[in-house]
Amino acid sequence: MKKVTILVPDEITYVKGTGSGSVRVKEATTADAILGALTMNDYHCNYFFEDRETIQIVAIEDASSRRK
Repeated sequence: MKKVTILVPDEITYVKGTGSGSVRVKEATTADAILGALTMNDYHCNYFFEDRETIQIVAIEDASSRRK
């Protein structure tokens, strides 16, 4: 396991639906929304940050080293 510290924008984009019936909204960034962006692979539902450059990876550590 890795412990990852990131800085992300205050808002995340959520798209639900497909084609002309899709709805795109900005939502407050929450833990659930971040998990959706990291894990969800659904054609009808998608969370993402629109600009990759607004995300900063601060640190990546081995989680096991913190437990000792």
